[in-house]
Amino acid sequence: MEYMDVYNKWLNADLTPELKEEITRLTEDEIKDIFGAKLKFGTGGVREILGVGPSRLNVFTIRKLAEGLARYIDAYVGDHQKAAVIAYDNRAYSKEFSAIVASVLANHDIKVYLFDDLRPTPELSFAIQQLKAFAGVVITASHNTKEYNGFKVYNHYGNQCVVHETNRIYEYINMVEDGFDVVLANEAKEKQYVELIGDAIDQKYYELLEKVKYNDVDYQATKIVFSSQHGTSFVPVTTMFDRRKVNYEIVKEQCFPSTEFINTPNPNPENKHAFDMGIELAKKVDAKYVITTDPDCDRLGIAVEHNGKFVFLTGNQTGAILLEYILGTLQKQGKLSDNTIIFDTVVTSSLGKVISKNYGVKNQTTLTGFKFIGELICEYERTEEFDFVFGYEESYGYLFSGISKDKDAVQSCMVLAEVANYYAAKGKDLVDVLNDIYHKYGYYIDVSKSKKLKDSSVIVDNIRKQKIAKIGGLNVTGMEDFANDNVFVRHSYKILPKSNVLKYYLEDGSWFAVRPSGTEPKCKFYYCVVGTTKQAAMDKQKLIEEDLMNLIETKQERKVAFITGVSGQDGFYLSRFLLEKGYEVHGMMRRFSGSEIDLEAQVLEGMANQSFYLHYGDLTDGTNINRLIEQIRPDEVYNLASQSFVSTSYEIPEYTNDVNSLGAIRLLDAIHKTKLNAKYFQASSCVMYGNNFDHVPQNELTPFEPNSPYGISKLNAHWTTVMYRESYNIFACNGIMFNHESPRRDSKYVTRKITKAVARIAQGKQEKLTLGNLDAKRDWGFAGDYVVGMWLMLQEAVPGDYVLATNEAHSVREFVELAFRTVGIEIEWRDKGIDEKGYDKKTGRLLVDIDSKYFRPTSIKELRGDNSKATKTLGWQREYAFKDLVELMVKADMY
Repeated sequence: MEYMDVYNKWLNADLTPELKEEITRLTEDEIKDIFGAKLKFGTGGVREILGVGPSRLNVFTIRKLAEGLARYIDAYVGDHQKAAVIAYDNRAYSKEFSAIVASVLANHDIKVYLFDDLRPTPELSFAIQQLKAFAGVVITASHNTKEYNGFKVYNHYGNQCVVHETNRIYEYINMVEDGFDVVLANEAKEKQYVELIGDAIDQKYYELLEKVKYNDVDYQATKIVFSSQHGTSFVPVTTMFDRRKVNYEIVKEQCFPSTEFINTPNPNPENKHAFDMGIELAKKVDAKYVITTDPDCDRLGIAVEHNGKFVFLTGNQTGAILLEYILGTLQKQGKLSDNTIIFDTVVTSSLGKVISKNYGVKNQTTLTGFKFIGELICEYERTEEFDFVFGYEESYGYLFSGISKDKDAVQSCMVLAEVANYYAAKGKDLVDVLNDIYHKYGYYIDVSKSKKLKDSSVIVDNIRKQKIAKIGGLNVTGMEDFANDNVFVRHSYKILPKSNVLKYYLEDGSWFAVRPSGTEPKCKFYYCVVGTTKQAAMDKQKLIEEDLMNLIETKQERKVAFITGVSGQDGFYLSRFLLEKGYEVHGMMRRFSGSEIDLEAQVLEGMANQSFYLHYGDLTDGTNINRLIEQIRPDEVYNLASQSFVSTSYEIPEYTNDVNSLGAIRLLDAIHKTKLNAKYFQASSCVMYGNNFDHVPQNELTPFEPNSPYGISKLNAHWTTVMYRESYNIFACNGIMFNHESPRRDSKYVTRKITKAVARIAQGKQEKLTLGNLDAKRDWGFAGDYVVGMWLMLQEAVPGDYVLATNEAHSVREFVELAFRTVGIEIEWRDKGIDEKGYDKKTGRLLVDIDSKYFRPTSIKELRGDNSKATKTLGWQREYAFKDLVELMVKADMY
């Protein structure tokens, strides 16, 4: 659907008065920007500007997000309690949005525990664990300015959902066209399923917080000024301060909830202006410390009065102070062991590792995002392999106890109050302590900066291509690319999802790193510089930064991709994947009379179409192919178009060969003749193996024995690709893909035929399912996983051919059984061969019939691929198992 169609749909919808007023005063550029895109999941879930349209947060997009989450819960709850906890902060519409989420979930018969008032994010994490809920949602935009709000999702461990979970949730969200037709629960259902929670959970949380303590100290030794920045931390932090008799004052002007943040210029503890009113008060009341949290109370910042001036501590500096205090104390108490472990991230200062090593404590590094630290804490709580004592990241996040699985500023305030008073009794402030640490371990300056860059992912990819040998006058001694799993293997880290992070090590022990933001259009740059003095380290950091900025300013090209067959399932998933990586994507599709709008909607749904361009064309038209290649001049070409039905290929063998075989020749010859330095991907097929029973599983060296017109045409295209690669030095790869399916699969394919029929039977809309050979075995995977493999092939230094498969074979019979099981029906098979039928085991009703007309002339009995080459060379891994795929498809067809 074009962005103007989306705009007009919103314009004519029953909007709230505020949204109706906003939509009528948008400029043309704003309309294109807002209605040509949609919300995305980043490292912190969804975080976006409040406003009208599908790419902003409003009551309708919140309904869409909630509906997607509800469907995910329905699909994956399993044996867990079908329940969710919902919390919210002080931001505009947070309370209203939380009520909408609760109502949508309740309509799916999901038990909802809704906090009765604003609560901090870490308490949500705690509540999920206490109430044994399957999921949690907090409505917050963390430290962003007042224009933003967000939707952050947690799993049943109380941890932020990690990549494979958010990917699945995102799939379900994308199945919801928009929020206009999402149904809210009626009053009776809300009363049945929504329960308000509050004080009881608070008291349990406070009870466990009391145990987060290392030394008995005199909390009157120094005075602290505290600000909650109009957010959620005021009640829990002051409650704990009062219980411990901390000597503190509050910034009254900032300690009440405000949707407009009326008395703070920026609620982010990383911003020095967030401390302005606190420092002013501290000077009046002779306080030594000013501490402040962000609105959802997961980050904490601190300013220390030292020699008459307030000094701001960075997240790395605060983390080093806390780490030295914790490990030093535990060592004195004899509580350190070989299993003691602390966690940090790939962009956290190296000083923490030096401190850990000094105390003989293990240090494990994760990707950026506290959810990865939380994931490790959850794992080690289950395995009891390690004893977690501290986790932190440079962006002002700390965790001391697993009572919450996200960074917790309530815990942080308590421990900082203890540490400040502990050292005050010794005549030191925390700047003195930090200087002692530098004297003991060496001087480290840690700087993190961000730069607004729309194509941040592309910029990081461009930096990746550069062979940086020297920067800031220092030799580069090593580089780690966290898009490569081998980085984690080499350092014995836990294997984590790949991440677009680059880290460069320099000859003197310094390093710098760069990554795109997961929530905003900007790049983040991290510098950890070692020096003999503070000034020497600062000068060195400045030189490194200047060289890096010069590099990115000269390398900001956007990659261009051309995809044939873009209207198919693979074309959709590949387009979305490339767009999310910052590509400019051009898709080619055939024009069908009377159906252009439907096909275009399939392609454009969920994409930022300011980077997507649709072209009409056909692989049988060589003249048009040459014109498009010359006009677009792509960096990468993905040939996904084909006559792809094996059974149909017997009826139209000439056309099948023209499209599948000669089409590949036309594309490759166009690249050759235009002398483009373009990389080419050919979608080969496992059908090329035919009935090669002597080689199961099949790999790249297995002989091809096609036994259908389709298989023969694909094999011709495969060898054509090899020929152009070897004869003309074109970077051309064959992806020998085994069966890959999705909710977007055409219903003519047996998998989608099954899932649609099962859904309709469960809904009472269809009597039975008719199939052919139940015992045919196929290697079935998820199409969204396979397009990642396509892209990875074209990122290699040397072109090659790769099998993309799951290494598992499942029969049609298994697929049918699992599909029916997803809707609560067990199939019982009776009779044999052509007379075999499937019945509902409980009712005896006939549900599956066999018809000989669905048997192919030369049906392949078993296909199972060996993906070891793709796994080892490309680092490709699938996320969806067979069971997950079947359930995903059935659930999608149910809606």
